Amino acid sequence: MKKLILCAAAMLFATMGFSQNESLIDQGKVNTADVNQASTIDMHYNFSDVYQRGENDADIDQIGENSSIVRQNGNTNSATVYQDGGDGLSNAGNAWMQESEVYQQGKNNLADVMQVGEGNQSFIDQLNNEGGGHSIVKIGNKAVIEQTGRHNYSDVDQDNDANWAKTLQYGRWNKSITIQKSDELAAAMHPSGYLQGSDVDQTGKANYSYVYQNGDNQSSIITQSADNFIGSTWTNEAYVTQNGELNLSNINQSDCEMVDANNYAVVNQTNKIGSLGGNISNVLQKGANTAIVTQVNGLLVN
Repeated sequence: MKKLILCAAAMLFATMGFSQNESLIDQGKVNTADVNQASTIDMHYNFSDVYQRGENDADIDQIGENSSIVRQNGNTNSATVYQDGGDGLSNAGNAWMQESEVYQQGKNNLADVMQVGEGNQSFIDQLNNEGGGHSIVKIGNKAVIEQTGRHNYSDVDQDNDANWAKTLQYGRWNKSITIQKSDELAAAMHPSGYLQGSDVDQTGKANYSYVYQNGDNQSSIITQSADNFIGSTWTNEAYVTQNGELNLSNINQSDCEMVDANNYAVVNQTNKIGSLGGNISNVLQKGANTAIVTQVNGLLVN
């Protein structure tokens, strides 16, 4: 997976002299882990590493300077992470950030991460063993991320089965990346057996979002609202790539009343089965705007 968990852990152990709270949990079969950590001294931080195999449930609450790793492998995976207090400056002034990593493999995955502070990073990887077109939707995968503060970064990777990801970012310098795969070879058509989704809502200055969806019914709604112009090339920036079947994309970019935001949106949609319809793109921009939409419906013949 994209995140190098062992490298992150090595970095944390290397700085153990500054560590205040550390929790390591390894569980098998039917598992519940509940970790609560609080740190009040700037040079100390909280570190939690939970590894579960079987029927898994993890609940992590951290207050202070925080880092959390949750790894789950089993039939039912649920992870909830709440972090509050990162200021991006502690650990001896080395720009320490709040970081949450959730890695889930198996069936019926659910991850919910909420971060409040500055320098928030969240990484979620979900793999559902039901995939590969063998199931007509068993409903695995779901990820919800909410970040409040400055310098928010969210990365969600989802693989097969029904997928659904929602990212909420409030603050300054927001960046969101969502990658969904699926290709369970249809059915669903929403309410809500999923088969993809993704809904990104960003408010602040300097918003960036990238969504890639592969197959099945699809959808993607991105809402970006800039509350301050900072003179960068783009204040709101959104990219959506949809590849297979019914496609739908809705991008809404706006600015505050006093300034014109620089809005930039790129949408690429491909539907290989023209008889099913597909491809809808609705881009609404307020400010100084650029929009590029490319749509292909039906098989191309050379």
